[in-house]
This record gives sequence, C-alpha cells and structure tokens, in this order.
Amino acid sequence: MKKIIKAHLWFLGILFSVSIILVAALPSIISTKSGTKLFVKALEHHFGGTYEVGELHLNWVGTQQASNVKILQGRRHVDVENLSLYMSLFKMIKMRNYPLELVFSGNLRIQNGAVHYNNESSVTQINISAVNESKMIYVTAKTTVPGGEEGSINIIGKQGTPSWEWDGVIIKMPLVFVEFVHEGKYPFRALAGDYQTIVFDYKNSILNLTANCPKLSFKTKGKLEEGTFFLLEPMTIYFMLDQLGSEVLFKDSSVRPISSDQIVFQIQPKNTRFTFFPLHMNSLQISSMTLHLGKMVLKNFGTLSDLLSIMSLQFRPNKDVPIWFQDAAISVEDGIANVSRTEMLVDNTYELGFMGKINLPSKSVDGNLILTAQVLRKVFHLKSVPPSFTVMMRTEGPFSDVQIHKTRALKEIGRVVIAERAKLPVVPTPTNNPPPARQPIPWGNIQ
Repeated sequence: MKKIIKAHLWFLGILFSVSIILVAALPSIISTKSGTKLFVKALEHHFGGTYEVGELHLNWVGTQQASNVKILQGRRHVDVENLSLYMSLFKMIKMRNYPLELVFSGNLRIQNGAVHYNNESSVTQINISAVNESKMIYVTAKTTVPGGEEGSINIIGKQGTPSWEWDGVIIKMPLVFVEFVHEGKYPFRALAGDYQTIVFDYKNSILNLTANCPKLSFKTKGKLEEGTFFLLEPMTIYFMLDQLGSEVLFKDSSVRPISSDQIVFQIQPKNTRFTFFPLHMNSLQISSMTLHLGKMVLKNFGTLSDLLSIMSLQFRPNKDVPIWFQDAAISVEDGIANVSRTEMLVDNTYELGFMGKINLPSKSVDGNLILTAQVLRKVFHLKSVPPSFTVMMRTEGPFSDVQIHKTRALKEIGRVVIAERAKLPVVPTPTNNPPPARQPIPWGNIQ
C-alpha cells in the first residue's frame, strides 16, 4: 500500500513539474512560427477579421514585441511595423481595458503604424512612445480625410500629481476612426461630418476642449473624473442637421426634419454632467438649456399631416412642410428632457405648441400638442375664444409610432362651439389650461 501511495506521489510530482515547465515555456512556444500561427488563429476566432504577425516575442516577465503586424477587418486595414510593450504578461493578463491601460501605463511603443479605411481615410506614420522612466507619452501621426486633405496629430502626455496631464492638437482626424473605438455604436460621421479638428489640454482633472467639424462645433471647460464630465462654464454647441444626420437621428420615425439654419444649444453649467465611459444617454443631467431650432423643413410630413387633418388642419400636398420654432427651454434628468411650453409655426399658417417629456434613452415622447387660439379661430371660426385659450391633445409613444389622441380635444372644441352659439363665455377646463406662451415669439402675431 505504501508503495502504491509513493508511486502516486511521484506521478503527481512529475505531472506538476511538467505543468510548471510548460507554463514557464508557454511564451517561448507561442513565439515560434508554429505557435504564432496558432496565436493568430485564436485572435481571428475571438475578434474576427484577418491577422498577420511577422515575428512575435513574448515572455512572462520582460518585454513583449511584435513586428510586421497586419489586421484586416471589413473596410479597415491596420499596419504596424514594430510594437513593443515594456510590461510583463502577468500584468497584461490583469488588465480590463487594454487600449487605454496600455497607453496610460507608460510602457507602450508603436513605430510606423497606419490605419486605412475604404481607401478614403487614413491615419499614417503613427508613432506612440510611452516611456515609463520619463513619465511621458508622445503621440504623432499624419491623417488623410475624404477628398485628399491632410492633417496631423500631436499629443503630449505627462504624468503629474495626482493624474496624467495632456496637451494636444488634432487637425482633420477622420471621424470614422472614432466610430471604431465605440465599435460603430455611435454614428459620429453622419452627425458631425467626415473629420474633426480638436485643441485640448487636461490638467488636474480639468479639461479645456475646442472641437470643429463640418457640421458640429463647440468649446467647453469641465472636470473629468472617473469617466464623468462635469461642466464648469456655459457651453454653446452649433449643429447643422442635414438629410444624412436626420436619417440617423430619426431612423425610427417616418418624419425627417432638416435644419435651414444652425441649431444652437446653450447649456448652463449648474448640475450639468454626462458619463462618457461607458457612454449612456441616461447619465445626462442638464439643469438649464436653451435650444434654438429656428426654421426647419420636415420631409415626409405625411404621418403628422394625416393625424392632424382630422382636426381640419390642411397642409400642402408635397409633404415637405416648413416649421419655425420658438427657442425651447429644456432641462434634462437621467436622459429625460423636460420641455417647457414651446410655440411653433407650421406651414407658415398654424401656430401650435408642445410641452412634455422626451425620453432620449428609450426614444419616446410623453407630452401634449397644443392648439392655440389662432388655430381655433382660423380653422373652426371660433371668434369668441380669448387669446390665451388652448386645446391640448395628448401625444405619446416611441418616435417610430407617435400617437396624437384627439377624442378629448374634439369634445373640448365641441363644447366651445356650443358655448359660442349660445353666446356664453368660453372658459378653459382644468385639463386644457397649460402655462401661457413664453415670449418672445419670433414670427409675431399670426391671424
């Protein structure tokens, strides 16, 4: 019995020793040509795409190196001549966010890298030098945007106290590569344009940033802590909503608004914050914002036209209807926008209003469409209604299927018609008594 136990112990000891040797030799095995091929196949299986690695040198405690790396994923083509990580495999295994942690660790070096997209946009001559000893990170690159225009990237990072400090100038950075970082979840190009130019500095958790894109521009100052941005100064955003941007923003709706003028967001800093990492609309908090939509054109107005035609509101047959908006006063809590009563002039004829909530994360509406006294006089010939009199119609549902409930509104209009014929005073009911219209109204008095 003792001999059997002793034999088992010897076997377990030999097995344990062999396991230790294999684990210790694993980086060297992967670094061979055969091992590299297996490693590449594992990458392709896990991340998709096609990978090539010329040479690979791994070890548990020293520097990790790779050369002649090629990655082809769809229309994206990545080339890196030399990549070095001055970090042990033990430490790499513990990482959760590889790209960011590798850069901020101060142990990454990329020589002559390039990223191409669809042969129209590229970032070339990428050189990243992150040296732990000097606590500095240098990033330089050349860029090319659709149309052949060239730009550049120059970023310097310095490890300060208690966090990193950054200064950067990015000229004509193709936005398609920003979409790659977010795995295509956010259509930045459709909303902002093909490229962005950014000047920024980040010190002691304070971020100053100026961004200019073909369809979007802003300047901001705020505090960035643990992925959440806290606005410190008033911020103004300028935005042009064209056909492509409208198709993306309102893809769940049949209506396609297009701006005739710049859309302007004026955001006050008090209690304004937004979480970027991870990016979620339900983290958006804004205590006070003014939204200038100005004059817009609603393409494919048919859906709303059909709904409102029951109220005897008639629109032009081509279904592209101009709308002129009063500046809207908005607050946002947990991604839900609370819109104060806002007037709009539809088709240069009907003055309507809206107030209620817009749920940005769920893309839905819960509010009231307001028929003003001007509409009641013009459409229903109710001459005796006072200027402040309104009829509200419940408006709710997802952007793809907004419902305007008309039954109660029709009953209210019927009540007013009877009162007028009987020459009785027209008094609003409690359910049809919204706050008065805010001033100024840009189009003045419409009869």
